[in-house]
This record gives sequence, structure tokens and C-alpha cells, in this order.
Amino acid sequence: MVTKALIRNLAICFLCLFLVLATPAQPACAQCSGSCPTSCAQAARCGQQPNRITMGPTFDSAATNSLGSAGPTYSQIRRGICPNTYNVTVSPSNPIPSVILKAIGLVESSWRQFDCDGDFASEWDWTLISGACAYGVMQVVYPGGTTWYDPGRLAGEIAYNIGTGTNFLIREKWNTLSTPTCRQIGENNHTRAEDWYYSVIAYRAWNDTNDPNRVSYNPKRPLYLEGNYGNFSYPYQERVWGYAAHPVNIGGQWWQPQRIPWVPRGIFGTWQAGNWQPPTWTPRPTFYYLPDIKANYNGWNSYIVVQNPRSDLTLAVDIALYNQDGTFNRWRLDPPIDNPPSYIRLAPHASRLLSVADAFQGWESFQGSAVIAASQDVAVVVENHNSSSGRTYAYNGIIPAGGPGDPTFERTGTTLYAPTFYNNAWEWNSTLDVMNTGSATANVQIQFKGALATVIPKARTTSRPMVVLRLQPRAFGAAPPGWDRW
Repeated sequence: MVTKALIRNLAICFLCLFLVLATPAQPACAQCSGSCPTSCAQAARCGQQPNRITMGPTFDSAATNSLGSAGPTYSQIRRGICPNTYNVTVSPSNPIPSVILKAIGLVESSWRQFDCDGDFASEWDWTLISGACAYGVMQVVYPGGTTWYDPGRLAGEIAYNIGTGTNFLIREKWNTLSTPTCRQIGENNHTRAEDWYYSVIAYRAWNDTNDPNRVSYNPKRPLYLEGNYGNFSYPYQERVWGYAAHPVNIGGQWWQPQRIPWVPRGIFGTWQAGNWQPPTWTPRPTFYYLPDIKANYNGWNSYIVVQNPRSDLTLAVDIALYNQDGTFNRWRLDPPIDNPPSYIRLAPHASRLLSVADAFQGWESFQGSAVIAASQDVAVVVENHNSSSGRTYAYNGIIPAGGPGDPTFERTGTTLYAPTFYNNAWEWNSTLDVMNTGSATANVQIQFKGALATVIPKARTTSRPMVVLRLQPRAFGAAPPGWDRW
């Protein structure tokens, strides 16, 4: 009996040794030092926090429902406008914009799954758990009144955590706001980033703590991560949108910057009097770009005319002013300077004439550009007037390529055409303003053609985000003989 027991014990020890040698090191006790005590229902798990810049592909897989067994099973997502919604499946051909998930993960945890000690290091550590029992990268709360996911995997697996956060956004937020609550944007199309604005609010909390007009949020605060943003507090959705446009650049850029149209502040509070909420449906937000804006600048002042073309909805616009170097300057609020300044709303068919100079003190001078975030298509015209010479010129606001109602020659895009350009033609001269409307540096190639389609040599230049290049054709070389209309 002693011999048999000894052999059996040796066999067990040999088996243990074989398992240790044949399988990856088990982190539960061997790799993580100490512990991470928590009063939450699910204990912390030990795991290796990877270099965060390498986690982008996992978010991409979550956005396309391609995590497979590494993630949870997704609910179908609602599409269409209340009450006529229907189910579709998130897939590689029908994805969620991954930038939304990446920016949420950045706000929630800075992409940390295992960081109990809070040192942001790529090392073995215990699960990051908040005081509210929110776990890991996407900070999903457990228990949270739902049982469709595995709390152990939520705490212990990065891909599962990101997938759970994604399905939580789909199931508990987007679908709830699609029916029965009904707070929708545009066509309620989950493949469009701007349509997620309300669901992103709900991911943190659908209450007035995320009302952009709440008194605790200074209406003069710049866009998040722009200007002196560090001096202000922000509602959750503005932080997510700010990171989408300005991703972290540690060890390299974590994703391609994307400036996404947002729902203007003035839309909030239009559902019912005394209630912070937006209406049940908001048209698709869009940007308008105004590359030539002046205030008290050598006698020049700009006036922005905006009109609501609809007969059934109140619309709103946010107007952000940018310096020539592409940095944020201030908002054109209404009233522009007096406290408390606020949002700009447009009743059906209403129009407003907004003096840019009203946003500045009389001794301040400004030359730069502007971006208008509108809750839907609006008519935008800029009138520039010189009080000394009496000269006046005007241009239309420029909207992104592919946006609703794009005019043929007044949009931003990869290739743009200016049908008429002058250089010393009958005393006329043209100036070309090129504005980088994206969030990354852009390379610009300019080619001028004569009236007979003869090509003048190309010119190349580089523009930083939100910077306007003011160019004249003569800057790229003398025109061939007889050329006067470019």
C-alpha cells in the first residue's frame, strides 16, 4: 500500500510538472504580486496589460462583430426611425464605426484592462475595477441588472471586455433609444458615427449630468482637447468626440483622427419646456466650413447669415472660430459676450445675421476661419465688409463631400474644382483659400488650367489641421504668354 501510494503521488507530481511545462505560465498566482481587494461581486483577475497601442485591432474586430469565441454574442441592432424600426446584424459589411468604441474605451479606462495599481504600465497586474464596480477597458458595471455576459471573462479577458462593452452599447443604449424611448439621429444608421451621439451619452448616463447646457459647464469651454480645455469640465459625449478627433499619440498614433459632426447645444432642451432632453428625432448633423473670417481686421468684419430651411423643426448651430495656425480661438455664442452666453437656435424658416465682431472686444482683432456644426442642412452665407473702403464680398458655407445637398463646387473632398479663376484678367485677380477640414495633416496638389485646358505646372503644399492656406496662382510661376484667365 505504501509503494502504491508513493507511485500514485509521484505520478500526480509528474503530471503537474508536465502541465507546467506544456502550458503557458498561469498568472493567477505566479505573475501578479500581492492582490487587488474589492468589495465588488466579481473578484479581480490577473492578466498581462499589453502595450496599449497594440489594442486597436481588437476594437476593430469588436466593431465588425468579428471577435468570435473571444467575445460575447451580440444582440441585433435596431435601424430605422421610430416606430418603424427593424433588426439588422452588425458585421464586417455593416459595422459600427470603430472610432466610437476606441474613444469610449479611452475615456473610460485609457485602454487599461489590468492596472489595479494605476501606474499605466504594460505589465502583469490585476483587473482595473472602479469604485462603482465597473470592470476593465470598457468599464462595464457588474452586477448591472443584466445576465447575458460572463463576469469572470469580463474581468479577465481584454477581447471579451471590449466585446461586452460594445454589445452593452448596442443592446442597452442604442436599441433602448431606438424603441421605446426614441431618441434618434438622422436615419438611425449605426454605420454612421454621428448617429451615435445620443447612445454615447447614454453609455455613461442618460440624465442632465450630460446636458451640454448644464450650469456647471462653462458655455465658453473650447472643444475638448483644443485650446485651454484643461481649465474646464465637460459632458461625457464631448470628451468622446474630442478623443475621436485627437487620439492619443504615445508610441505612435492610436487611430486615424476623425472630426465627427456633433449635435449642437441648442438642440438640447427643445423636447419639453424645463426638460434638458433633445427631441425624439434630430436630423443628421453636418459641418459647414468658413475659410475666411475676420473681426476688426484692417477695417474688415465678417457677418454670418444662417437660415433654417425647414417648416417643421427648430434647428441649432454651434460656431467655432479658429486662428490662422489652426488652433481654437472661441465660440460665436448668443449673446456673444454677455453672461451667460448660450446656444444659437433657429425657429422654422427663421434666419439670423451674426456679427463675428460681437464675439470680440473692440480692441481685439481676428483673422482666421470658422466651423459651423448644424443639426441639419442650413443655408450659410458669409458677408465680408470693409468699413473703410466700402468693399464687400460674400461666399457660401462649404459642406463635407457626400453630405446631404452637396453643391457641385462648394464642398470638401479629395478632388475639388474651381470653374473660374483670374490672374490679371481685365483687372480681376482671384485668391484661392485651401482649408484643411480634417484632423490630420493633409498634402495639397494644385493644378491650374488655362481657358484652352493647357496645364500650368503643379504646385504642392502641406496644411495642418484647421489651417487655411491663402494662395495666388502667380506664386507658382509666371503664366505662359497670353494666359490671363486661369
